[in-house]
Amino acid sequence: MNFVLSMNFYDWIIPLGEEIYYSNAPWEVIILCHGENLAAKNYKRLCTAAIYEQRRHDVFTVGKYLGIDKISSMNLDYPIEDIPKLAIQLRLKFLFGVQKIYYQEGTVVEQIVVPMIEDRNILSPYKNREPISDFEHSLSSLIVATP
Repeated sequence: MNFVLSMNFYDWIIPLGEEIYYSNAPWEVIILCHGENLAAKNYKRLCTAAIYEQRRHDVFTVGKYLGIDKISSMNLDYPIEDIPKLAIQLRLKFLFGVQKIYYQEGTVVEQIVVPMIEDRNILSPYKNREPISDFEHSLSSLIVATP
């Protein structure tokens, strides 16, 4: 199983979407924070609950397109305050069958995951970025409530 750890709903899509799409391995995306502090650029007047639901819909649509096996949200507040608890939850998740763990470089995720994984070969950092390939632009078009 390949795991993707993302601080919010969207940061993983562009840097990892193409790799996920063309991979035969099973994938699970774990979204740590609900991201209610991020406005939806296309929908300035939506309430927090509506923005959250739109983001869930966007990620479900992208996940289905990419063939992701499981997408889950831990729905944490940002900034994450109980880092030891999160570390334990993630450690339990990664006990068996981990091929690769993709994590956001320069975030609290990196601070948690890197020290707990002894086999550095399964760690793969990524950074959020703008789409550059045609495939990445097509993924962007699936997202309704752009962050």
